Order: sequence, then C-alpha cells, then structure tokens
Amino acid sequence: MKNSTVTAIFIAAMAFELSLKGLIMSIRKLITTGHLMAPKIMVAVNFLGLLYAPLFVLSNFGANNCHHNALLFKLNMHAFFLCFDLFLLYKTWVVAQKRKSVAILGALLLIHRTAWACVDCLRSYAFTDDSTGMCLYSQDQLGAVGFLLGDLFVDIFCTATTIYSANKDVDQTSTKMQRLYAVLIADNVIRTVLTLTSNIVLLWFGLYGSLKTDASATSNATLLIMPCLTYYTYALALNLEYFWMAVRSNLMRSKYV
Repeated sequence: MKNSTVTAIFIAAMAFELSLKGLIMSIRKLITTGHLMAPKIMVAVNFLGLLYAPLFVLSNFGANNCHHNALLFKLNMHAFFLCFDLFLLYKTWVVAQKRKSVAILGALLLIHRTAWACVDCLRSYAFTDDSTGMCLYSQDQLGAVGFLLGDLFVDIFCTATTIYSANKDVDQTSTKMQRLYAVLIADNVIRTVLTLTSNIVLLWFGLYGSLKTDASATSNATLLIMPCLTYYTYALALNLEYFWMAVRSNLMRSKYV
C-alpha cells in the first residue's frame, strides 16, 4: 500500500471513530430531550458520517461497479455536508434570536448548496481503466467549485451573523444568561471558522489542483487524503458541541451570577 493510501484510511478511521462516539452521544441526548432539534440533526450527520468512511474505501478501492460505488459515495458525501450545513444554520438561527430573516437566508443557502450537489453528481463520474483494471475518477471542476462555494457561503454567513448578534444582542452586564449567550456565540464562531478554513483550502485545490486520477501517476495522494481530512474536520467540528454543552451546563450550575 502506498503511504498516501495508508494515511487516507487512517484519517478516515479516526473520523469514523468520532462519528460513532458522536452518534451514541446524540442518541442519548435525543432520548433525554426528545423535542430539541439540534440532537436530531446531529444524529443524522453522525449516521451519514459512519457511512462516509466505508463508502470512501469502496469507491476508491472496490474492483467492481466502479461508477455505481463512486455515485453512492458522492450522494452520501453531499448528504453529510448538507446536514452539517443545516446544523450550522440552525445554531446560527438560535444565536441570532430566531430572526425570520436569518431563517430565510439560511434556507436559500441550503437550496443553493443542494443545487450544486446535483450538478456535481450529474457531471462527475468514475470509470474502470482497461489497461490496469483500476477504478479512476474524474471530478467535474464546475461542480466542485460550485458546491465548495456553497459551503463557503454558509460558513461566512454563519460567522458574520454570529458576530453581528454578539455585538447587537449581548449587553455589558455579567448576568449568567448573558455569559451563557456569550458561550453560544464562541461555540458557533469557532465551529464555523474551523470549517471555513477547510473549505478555503479545498476551494483553492478545486481551482488549481488536478481533479482527475491517473492510473500511472503518484499525484493521486491529494485526491485521496483531502476528502478524509475534510471528513475528519467536519466530524470534529460537529461533535465539539458536546464540549460546549458541558461548558454551558457548568455555567448554569455555577452559584455566581
């Protein structure tokens, strides 16, 4: 096995572990709260995250049904990122005092991202190389740039809206509720900046990198590793929610106001 293959599988395995732990915690949270929307979305994202790693391995190293396997992975990948975007937008809507304008803009951003996911699935394809029997992949550049910009717009919108809400809605008092709201804002900013950084790197590669695998080339390393790094970044960003839940819980139990 090439080093790049081992690295990609190792990163995917770490992300799989994060998704598995996150799914268990999300289900527990959903059972105890029931009516809350955030745990429901987290269950969906973590479940799709569990499928991401095996479908990634199957699409890249499976010998049969090359195009079918690649399409399955592509559909799951877009569903994973779309559900994560929904989670980000929902958290931003809550932080922004559930303003209607934020909900409308968030819905438009999700529709835009979904449209580019459809374009990508239609224009990208995989095929079996006759000379080597390897499954090769051709990523459509327009589709890649489109859906990456879609994710980038969500990240920018969530970050900007959260910072705006921090300046508008948090007063200078040190009450417990105000500090709790400040924690919610910090949580959202850190999460969106993390995914924003990842998407900027991916967008740069989508614009200037090679988007086709070559049976005789060693330049496939980036195409193997980058999806796994993104998968890990998103799984980590999502499940950091449980760290922030603990911070908020400790703050609410604090005897100081």
